[in-house]
Amino acid sequence: MLVLAYIYARSVLTQAFLLKKTDFLLFLPAILYTLSFVPFYLWSAEQKLVLLKAHMLDRNLMAREPEGMLPEGWGISLRMIFGVVMSLDQFRLLWKHRKNVLITNDNGFQNREVYRPINYQHS
Repeated sequence: MLVLAYIYARSVLTQAFLLKKTDFLLFLPAILYTLSFVPFYLWSAEQKLVLLKAHMLDRNLMAREPEGMLPEGWGISLRMIFGVVMSLDQFRLLWKHRKNVLITNDNGFQNREVYRPINYQHS
């Protein structure tokens, strides 16, 4: 979700509505994280139920994530780091474009190019 929020914020602030060629790299961590759980996905339903019951009895198992290929405990840390980096980059974008968003020289009418095809007459 953070990747989509970042792409949305960037597209709104820069008025660019197409993805960049390198945007697929933003989805790479999510894809790799999903692939690390392939062994878990291949387990039978009975094995997954045993794991779920064990997690419900002992909440400390959740933080360890023993079903993935990453070392135990790394998944949560990596997701947190990625989330913080994406959030900080969104704030960086907002800070970089703050003058464009807050200050207008056309009596409050922003994004004139977007509305030009409608032939909007600004008074």
